[in-house]
Amino acid sequence: MARRPFLGAWSAQLRWAFTARIALLLLAVPALIALGKPVELARAGMGEAGRDRLDGVLSGRTARILGNAMFLTLFTAAVFCVFLTPIVGVLRTSPVIGEAIGAVTVVAGTGWWPNPLHDQHLAGDLLWFIAEAADVPVLILLLLRWARRDRAEAADFDALTDAEHDALVQAHLRGARAGSDAAR
Repeated sequence: MARRPFLGAWSAQLRWAFTARIALLLLAVPALIALGKPVELARAGMGEAGRDRLDGVLSGRTARILGNAMFLTLFTAAVFCVFLTPIVGVLRTSPVIGEAIGAVTVVAGTGWWPNPLHDQHLAGDLLWFIAEAADVPVLILLLLRWARRDRAEAADFDALTDAEHDALVQAHLRGARAGSDAAR
């Protein structure tokens, strides 16, 4: 008898296990697969005709839609909205759907059994944590970009003479835009 990982074995009974499994399959597994650079690997192993076919598929409409960051955001939002409906009960308890979803399970857990209310709280906590963890790289990139932009603006201000700086301050106080002082 094959042993199933914890999240796959208890997804039908524990909402938090089901939520964790789905969130990991949507957010962690694709990121880990991308680290392996499967497209570059496939290109390296193909002949010229195979690379041309792969390039054709990757430049097609379907790949452009699925590869768009907005698609992933909307798709993930739609999937997580399902968690707010009774459909999630059918998805959790159906053996066929459970096996289809559970084809890849990432994390194994411990075998404790919470009461139903605590189980629901854990599901929400895990969903919130995983979604926020996915935001951290984006926030870091934004902070780095803001810091670079701030340094560039500071260098521009440092290059101004005192008279130019005073003129900009006065224009700002009057509500004029920089460079349009002569138009007023």
